[in-house]
Amino acid sequence: MCKALYPLVFLLALTAFCLPKTGLAQRVNLGTPPVQNYSKKHYKAGTQVWSAVQADNGICWFGNTEGLLEFDGMHWRLHPLPNHTIVRSVATDNQGKIFVGGQDEFGYFSAQPNGYMQYQSLSASLPPEHGQFGDVWNIEARTEGVFFRTDNQVFHYRDNALYGLFPSGSKTRFMGEWKGKLLVQDGNERLYTFENNSLRALDTPSAFRFGTLSGILQFSPDTILVTTIKNGIFYYDGKDFLPWKTQHDDFLKQNIIFSAQMCADGNVAIGTALDGLVLLDRKRRMLQHLNKQSGLQNNTVLCLSKARNGGLWLGLDNGISFAAVSSAFSSIYPDGELQGTGYSARIFDGKIYFGTNTGLYATDWKTYYSPGAQQRFSKVQNADGQVWSLGEVGGELLMGHHEGAFAVEGLHARKIAQVQGVWRFVQLDQEYALAGFYEGMLLFRKKQGRWAYEGPLEGLRESSRLLARDAQGHIWMAHPYRGIYKVNPEPAHRRLQAEFFGGAQGLPSNLGNHVFQVGQEAVFTATNGVFSFNESQQRFLPDSRFEKLFGAGVPMRYLSQDERGNIWYATEREAGLLLVSNSPLDKKVRRLPIPELSGRLAGGFQFVLPVDEHNVFIATDRGFMHFDPGAYLAQDSSLRLVLHEVRLKSGPDSLLFGGHSTPPELSLASDRNSLVFTFAAPDHPGSEYVRFSHWLEGADRGWAEWNGETELVFNNLPPGAYTLHLKARNPQGMERAVLQFSFTIQPPWYASRAAWICYGLLLAGLVGGIIYRQQHRFAQEKKGLVDRHEKQIRSSEEAINRLEKEKLEAEVRHQHEELATSTMHLMQKSEILHSLRSDLEKLKGKYTDAPELQKEIGRVVKIIDQDAHTDAVWEQFSQHFDQVHNDFLKRLAERHPNLTPTEYKLCAYLRLNLSSKEIATLMNISVRGVETSRYRLRKHLGLDEAANLTGYLMGV
Repeated sequence: MCKALYPLVFLLALTAFCLPKTGLAQRVNLGTPPVQNYSKKHYKAGTQVWSAVQADNGICWFGNTEGLLEFDGMHWRLHPLPNHTIVRSVATDNQGKIFVGGQDEFGYFSAQPNGYMQYQSLSASLPPEHGQFGDVWNIEARTEGVFFRTDNQVFHYRDNALYGLFPSGSKTRFMGEWKGKLLVQDGNERLYTFENNSLRALDTPSAFRFGTLSGILQFSPDTILVTTIKNGIFYYDGKDFLPWKTQHDDFLKQNIIFSAQMCADGNVAIGTALDGLVLLDRKRRMLQHLNKQSGLQNNTVLCLSKARNGGLWLGLDNGISFAAVSSAFSSIYPDGELQGTGYSARIFDGKIYFGTNTGLYATDWKTYYSPGAQQRFSKVQNADGQVWSLGEVGGELLMGHHEGAFAVEGLHARKIAQVQGVWRFVQLDQEYALAGFYEGMLLFRKKQGRWAYEGPLEGLRESSRLLARDAQGHIWMAHPYRGIYKVNPEPAHRRLQAEFFGGAQGLPSNLGNHVFQVGQEAVFTATNGVFSFNESQQRFLPDSRFEKLFGAGVPMRYLSQDERGNIWYATEREAGLLLVSNSPLDKKVRRLPIPELSGRLAGGFQFVLPVDEHNVFIATDRGFMHFDPGAYLAQDSSLRLVLHEVRLKSGPDSLLFGGHSTPPELSLASDRNSLVFTFAAPDHPGSEYVRFSHWLEGADRGWAEWNGETELVFNNLPPGAYTLHLKARNPQGMERAVLQFSFTIQPPWYASRAAWICYGLLLAGLVGGIIYRQQHRFAQEKKGLVDRHEKQIRSSEEAINRLEKEKLEAEVRHQHEELATSTMHLMQKSEILHSLRSDLEKLKGKYTDAPELQKEIGRVVKIIDQDAHTDAVWEQFSQHFDQVHNDFLKRLAERHPNLTPTEYKLCAYLRLNLSSKEIATLMNISVRGVETSRYRLRKHLGLDEAANLTGYLMGV
């Protein structure tokens, strides 16, 4: 089921099924509504508060002695005016502007994008003749513009311009709203309305003859009430003003009406100058009177403002108060200023009785109490001291008291048992009743229509405070520190049979056990749950009905069923009501926690007296609480949530967002990562029962547990994007829509985007450098390898060249040797042939007489001469010579083409560095012929006599 429907369901259940009917069917005004006081110690500003208004977002604004006060239900903030004067009047418009009026100053505050409130002066634009206008007493923000009333003028602000509506020298007394129009009362009591951009005097009535107005109230669609400073209240009948008479006219006139306000429930709130706040109901009766004696911190009410939740803001001469006049709760202190602990209450014989630790008090039970009498409870005689219980037993009201047992008769208590410490009574039948007391149980017997004490019952000597009867008629007694006893009284013998039950019979232990009467059952509670007794097993078993509603192991401290079957309960953590609805086919139970009761009930002595759907009395640690369940669930359950501010945890300029305007998305430096968020629910000022939950998206996994803290601190948030989600839950369990605030924590400079780009570039450079280095190293290594390889190649080539050179040299040497050998062979051959020719010539000379022989010898000589001049040997020689001497003969021929073959031979022989004798032999000429040939060769070569012929040939 949608949570928004829960209050409606509960309300229907209450009104249809809940509580017994007594004929009242309306709420009685027996108690005093809650009042929350705020002194200047709370808001840290001036004492007087002249004006109050609640804006659409729930934030309250107050005109204070030191400036404009802001309050969001939890946090205060002061906005002084530029001239630091008193703020007398405050008003808001539908654009969120806060108009203020001070002394010689008026203007407005508006929200800036950063959430701060900034002041804009309007009076600064006034001409000099209007410069000193005194105090601004009233401000009305309307569709026609904004109106500022001073003692002598009404200024109209429209379209960024100011207009004075009265002529110079006029006086004004009051300004307000009349039948939807602006109404002004001047110093001569004449009345004006604003029409067509000017003030027009009323025709009927033309003036108000009963003094200065202090308020105009739309009491009903056809009835307007006006309040005056000193002459009470009047109503307008369409023609004139007539007194609106009440029983309290003298009181109102005497105490001066400073302000007036219509309440949400139709009642009239009157703020007096001398005696606090008065509430008048529709029947003109004084419903409540709040003053210093009943909770206000000051009796002078300077202003009133209606809160959306039905309460009233009171601006006082010293402080601010919030009166929750429409609250479902009110306080009752029967013993007055003693405010003793409440223990029991009972309506009996036309009176309502309240038992406290200071005694028993009573007043008549009726539908209406005059505020002057509501605290005038009568003390019941003979009942001073601790009252433990009140119960109607056999037609009498019996009281369990520390001093004994009493029968209460009107305003007198008659002692019926002189026994120390009687807890409570249980009727056995028409004749007998028993009572638990400090040392066991007592027996009482009905005699002549009255209960009389018979004496103690033997068989049990334990303190018997907690008693209950089960469906079988057994009496159960629980002792929180001993265990549980099943008691069977035997009145005729003045004794009882007591059977002990403890841990051995299924209870968690012998400690912390209680027993309560729920319908016809006895229900047992222990330290970890609720139990019922199984008769067949003679054991205590967990009660599944309560486990479904509360879960397993919840320690229950109080259970009480009313006449309609609904159960009031209290655990260690909460108190509330189990609403029981019986349909033809089903029985449904719904659990309604009431947080306002938590921590207020007297521990171990909880007590609830349900009377009807509007009147429930609850004993508390300070008196009693009156509770109206119908009003509790019918009240406006909507909840507004505001963000007060966002600030850094420390450091200068720590305020980041002032709470007003739409929250911006903040971008914060990395060292501004510890943030504080403050927030509040303005419709529940100072409430400890509103719960909040949050979820920091970007850091948390989900919603946090509900708690009452209105401040969140996030320390050392890492860089990233975040969104804070906030939600609130009112006491009825209604949740407020989520409020969001987004912000970003930027990374530090060394982790910024630019830094990462630099890191990327550096990394790229580093990687590139590493790659380059590796490549360079590889290239170097490759080059080294190439160089080594080339070196090896060069070395190899050099070795090869060396080997080739050596081989070539060897070949040259070999060719030289062959050439030399050939030359030598030629020389030897030439020498041999020469020698042979010489010998033949000699022989030819000897044998002159033998012609044939000479002829043959001549033929041989001729052959020798032919062989000696052959060129075959030369050709072979020249080839070998050019190979050895790099084509010497070819180069020589190119340089000196005109040389003769003989000269080429001579050059070759000279190149071989042969001697003239060796050359002569090779050339078959004489040595002189060699010299002659050298001479001719020198000329053909173009050499002078100083040049070395052999050296020249070596250089060719």
